[in-house]
Amino acid sequence: MINGGAVKLTLTGTFLNLGAARFYGDDILINAVNVKNHGDSLDTKEAPTVAARQKMVINSQTVDNDNHALLLSLGDISIVADTVNNHSATIELSTVIW
Repeated sequence: MINGGAVKLTLTGTFLNLGAARFYGDDILINAVNVKNHGDSLDTKEAPTVAARQKMVINSQTVDNDNHALLLSLGDISIVADTVNNHSATIELSTVIW
């Protein structure tokens, strides 16, 4: 688990949030070539979460959110990507998507 205030992650490759991993922050900024928030399988209820208490920004070529995974912002969310795959998973926000 990662839990912080303003959490900024910049990768030249892939951000992997797998299994039961938790990535929390007040404000989350993820810059990565690929973002994979990937649960182990559809047969298990254990799945990864990326959650912002205020604002989430994801800049990526591809965002894969699947197998019960959760992308959650209690404020605004911005996903800038060429492709967003949300299969058997949830992208949830409380206010504005931009």
